[in-house]
Amino acid sequence: MWGHLAVTGALFSSVPFSLFSYGETHASSVLAGIWNATTPLLTVLVSLAALPDERPTAQRLGGLLVGFTGVLVVLGPWQGVGGSELAGQLMFLGAATCYALGYVYTRRYLSDLPYSGASLSAGQLISASAQLGVATIFVGESPHALGADAVGSMLALGVLGTGLAYVFNYRIVRVAGATTAATVTYLVPLFSTLLGVVVLGEEMTWNEPLGGLVVLAGVAISQRAAASVAREAEAAA
Repeated sequence: MWGHLAVTGALFSSVPFSLFSYGETHASSVLAGIWNATTPLLTVLVSLAALPDERPTAQRLGGLLVGFTGVLVVLGPWQGVGGSELAGQLMFLGAATCYALGYVYTRRYLSDLPYSGASLSAGQLISASAQLGVATIFVGESPHALGADAVGSMLALGVLGTGLAYVFNYRIVRVAGATTAATVTYLVPLFSTLLGVVVLGEEMTWNEPLGGLVVLAGVAISQRAAASVAREAEAAA
């Protein structure tokens, strides 16, 4: 049990949280949100290989193709690919890939166990905290000061964006499956773009929201195909 929780702690928390944190020192939160929206596409891709009951169809593969076309639009290779922003975007992609692997792993190894979502979330976050605690000894540094704003931000992220969110997440994986649970990232680019532009004053180029829309179109195509497969399986049963 703790071995599985250590894996989900790494895939859902310690590794992607670190990648997003480092990535946002090189690229905007708008881009972080758009890359987060690729999680359902990557989940479909992983599930095709790891979950036999989620077989590939032409529609799902077409959705993947549309989605990754959107990824290329976000990257904007015609502008020249390189520099620190590319490094940040690759970290965002790595984080989204971790989430995809985490959803499929949870579906395969944890969703049928007789434990509550709160218990599984607690075990996952304890494991992730231990992993980051060890890693910080070697790669981290002590903060010079912790103000009320920093402490409040960490509590908000920890309680709402992580703790409560993962309790819901385990419930959705059990009820609706890994691919459906991953669609939570539909909302992320909407809020990250709005808050990034309005609150942080970040700039946005035309290809970023356009690419994000293409990504979401690909996700919608893949999800529609997944729903059709689920209905066929239910009818057969």
